[in-house]
Amino acid sequence: MRQCTYIYQPLDESVVKGKVKDGDRCINIGASLKTRDLCGGHFKQWNVKNDPEANKKITEKQKASMLKNQAKTREKHKEVVEGARDLMSEQTNEILRVLGKNEKYDLKYEYSLLLMLNSNPEIEKYSEKYAFAMWLNTPEPMRTPKEMSEVEGILGVSKITLALWRRSPELVHIFNEKVKECAARSYIFTLEKLLEQVAIGNTQCIQVSLKHAVELMNKEQARPNFPAVPKELVDQAKKNYDNGTANKLENVANQVSKAAAYDAILKGNVKPNDTVQ
Repeated sequence: MRQCTYIYQPLDESVVKGKVKDGDRCINIGASLKTRDLCGGHFKQWNVKNDPEANKKITEKQKASMLKNQAKTREKHKEVVEGARDLMSEQTNEILRVLGKNEKYDLKYEYSLLLMLNSNPEIEKYSEKYAFAMWLNTPEPMRTPKEMSEVEGILGVSKITLALWRRSPELVHIFNEKVKECAARSYIFTLEKLLEQVAIGNTQCIQVSLKHAVELMNKEQARPNFPAVPKELVDQAKKNYDNGTANKLENVANQVSKAAAYDAILKGNVKPNDTVQ
């Protein structure tokens, strides 16, 4: 690896901006015979004029190398997560379950369910946004697919749209609702574990449990009471109700009596001019 042999020219951007002087030699290291004794940047600059296809090959090679490294990193991360999961205690797994962090999420399947439910039609593309939010909220090893490009295809939206959604109020609201659900589950889980310790006589947990119970009772007592309704209004309402009920029953009885009389006439049991008791 040698120093780049490129000599800066008056019209070079670095010279125009005053970073280097006309006639200075590039100080970058990394030149070789393959790059014509130039550093990577100046070799690409040379290729623009002399061999444009070479830059395309370099870009493709760099992209392939980057994707390979990303895949290797994901596999390594997956191994670490799987290994950690094997070492995790039952209690840790239970906590992850309460937080919803150990459940697999298949975006394609969940999105199809959301489309059928159509739970929030007043918000444009709510099903797509909700599915995307839940996919983001799922740890990478637990979600399918892994790549954002695949998410674009499943939801039928562009990369730019997904980037905008990540900052949208709708997704913030969805995340907040998810946090509330986790908080509710966590509260119940915490109380269960607290009472388990109380049952075996853990004095600290007993004190915490009693303190919590007192706080709940104080909150209950602190709730505002509705003003009492005056007795005369209660009596008047009762009287109105009783009168209304009596009138309704009397009307029903009259209707039944008339129906019975009409039925008897149709059957020939009585004549129209007879009195039906």
